[in-house]
Amino acid sequence: MYSEKFRDVEQQKKLGELAKVRYEDFRTMKFESYMPKFAKQVIEKYFELGYEIGIISQGTPSLQRRKFDCLNIKDFVNSDLIFFNEKKTIDFYQMVKNTIVEKYGNLELIMIGDREDIDVLIPKSLGFTPIRILGESKYSVTKTLTDYKQFNNFEELFNNLEN
Repeated sequence: MYSEKFRDVEQQKKLGELAKVRYEDFRTMKFESYMPKFAKQVIEKYFELGYEIGIISQGTPSLQRRKFDCLNIKDFVNSDLIFFNEKKTIDFYQMVKNTIVEKYGNLELIMIGDREDIDVLIPKSLGFTPIRILGESKYSVTKTLTDYKQFNNFEELFNNLEN
């Protein structure tokens, strides 16, 4: 038996929305502990080298924003270069490139990611320089190209930047 205060459909919707927000907060509250070792150091190093740092992330934009906020890298990332989208597509990457070129002109665009299909092949086709982190995930197999820089993990990339 439900309490009278929960019989109203609007009240149920509000409670459902509140539960969803709290669940998303819970999922991302400790996201920085999931950040791959040396990933933040790589971001900091590129920043020190004078690069404008941006983030391109796939998934629900509100969840991606929460993840980003939890990573504690805001000081290194240009807020004009944060792009969250449900799905990374060639049209999405083209929009990202156009936005960057409009604001900063033609400059070298480096894309660091782990997925060959959407983090390497699509950006490469649009003129980005891809760097792939192989890692140990389901995306770690190279299927198509090998003519781009690959590193086993962020530590290896970081050590390469040190040289």
